[in-house]
Amino acid sequence: GAKKLKGCPTYGSVRELLADEGVSGSLDGCVVSVPHAAHAAVGLELLRWAERAKDDKKKGLHILMEKPFTTDVDEAITLAEAAEANPSGLFFVNHSANWRAQTELACKAIAEGRIGSVE
Repeated sequence: GAKKLKGCPTYGSVRELLADEGVSGSLDGCVVSVPHAAHAAVGLELLRWAERAKDDKKKGLHILMEKPFTTDVDEAITLAEAAEANPSGLFFVNHSANWRAQTELACKAIAEGRIGSVE
């Protein structure tokens, strides 16, 4: 079982969390921060639950997936297709490095042609 934290419900699985109507009944969004190899399975579980629950909830489930999206190309395709089929909620991957000053400077240097041709 999951470790108990004072004042905070804990669950041994996503399925267990979603079965708790006290939590899932008011669930607006989730942050998926699990081992990389579990990203696809957890993301799919959440998307399938959102699809089943959308008639009751009348709103979507927003999902923030920590990077990497998945560790396997086939899983990435399956997860992307499932996310596209669930337009009632946002599904996005946290690529926070994209907004770091170094990344912005590199993009600017590329756009200005200062480092040669980049393909």
